[in-house]
Amino acid sequence: MRLLVAEADSALAESLKSRFQQENFSVQLISHSDHLTSLPGTSGFDLILLDMSLPGLAGEDPVAGFTRCWPDTPVILLSSESAVEERIGGLNAGADDFLVKPFAVAELMARAHAVLRRRNRPAQDLFIFEDLFGSSGFAHGS
Repeated sequence: MRLLVAEADSALAESLKSRFQQENFSVQLISHSDHLTSLPGTSGFDLILLDMSLPGLAGEDPVAGFTRCWPDTPVILLSSESAVEERIGGLNAGADDFLVKPFAVAELMARAHAVLRRRNRPAQDLFIFEDLFGSSGFAHGS
């Protein structure tokens, strides 16, 4: 699994890198949004951990730049801001999860694995039967 850790705090970034590498992730670190241009294209990562205070994100939707580069890659937002409005805004902007700092690394690992499990589920076949319940859409005879 390939992981992008976009984190302003270098000590936290290194700690996360070490922990995810123990779980057999290949980890790429960036500390500024300007470093996005030097990263691989649309198939580059399986998961992104994005610090909301990453330098260079000010004034823009923090998820937008990453989803433009990797539209199918799940994003977990990390923030020291605990306001409900920020969490709601991040999730509504397209993030798959949101974790407030400080957090337990074990919880982040569990959330990362959960997001990846949801993304890796095979699509289920859907069969549609026309007019199965009559024109009303409800079963007859009940």
